[in-house]
Amino acid sequence: MAAIPATILLSTYNGGKYLPCQLDSILAQEFRDFRLLVRDDGSGDGTPEILREYAMRDSRVVFVNDPAAGEPPRNLGYRASFLSLLETAGEETAFFAFCDQDDFWMPEKVRLGVEALRATDPSRPALYTSSYYFCDGDLNMTGEPFADAKAPAFERTLFYNAAFGFTIMGNAALRRVVLNAAPCCPSIPHDKLCAQLALLFGKYVADSRRTAFYRRHGKAVTESSGGLRNLVSTWLRNDIFGSNMEQYRKHAEEMLAFLETAGEPPAEAVRMLRLFSSRRSPATYLRKLFFGRRMRPTLGGELALRLSFALGN
Repeated sequence: MAAIPATILLSTYNGGKYLPCQLDSILAQEFRDFRLLVRDDGSGDGTPEILREYAMRDSRVVFVNDPAAGEPPRNLGYRASFLSLLETAGEETAFFAFCDQDDFWMPEKVRLGVEALRATDPSRPALYTSSYYFCDGDLNMTGEPFADAKAPAFERTLFYNAAFGFTIMGNAALRRVVLNAAPCCPSIPHDKLCAQLALLFGKYVADSRRTAFYRRHGKAVTESSGGLRNLVSTWLRNDIFGSNMEQYRKHAEEMLAFLETAGEPPAEAVRMLRLFSSRRSPATYLRKLFFGRRMRPTLGGELALRLSFALGN
């Protein structure tokens, strides 16, 4: 089967309002040699009709579970839906990109990712992530997150997702290791899983250039776009009074279980995962509280995390 230079993976769910804008931005990419695989996760609005229309208009758009073709609608949830698309992409895909239904991509987005990934070793997992703008429902810019031009340390991915799904592109080797790890890591989101595996086994390329508008609807405010006060209150609300810390612990347990099946797991990562997946004990309490490296990108977030450790979370 002929190689496919790039496959964009789009999962939709009741996205009719903003979907045409996103599809138009994808079809207007400077890099044109791609295939867009779309899976609908059981929408009840006009999303399937929109996808069908675009698939008829442009042969690069493939609606993989069109109800009109006899595919019964099934709601898998965003993680399973994206992993299903990653599986469908097949071995012939050189590079893949995750895509959300309601953002807007700048014309150079896919080209920059392909160029960066082509410069990496194809035998090793490689991930490319670019930055973005926050915007409202009308694409008016509302903020700019911190744009880092270097890969994060692995420990930062334990309590912070450094690469949102829509910013990610990966190579065929990353696709294989993600699909291999996914059954062992059922609670780790697909984007966090990609980032961690790239850091552990291959190459992580961070691009500070902004290549997309991340649409935030109505009154929705992200942790990164609401200023220091909002950021700290969010960390405190979620980590101390919410379930985040238990979720992070579960993520660490699952990744540790996967690495222990690998032939030669990265020793330092295994040690960190064992520490942060451990239940409370005097030894682990102190080691977490006084862990020698920073684990969140902002000072407020780091202080909130240490406070959470101090309270035994």
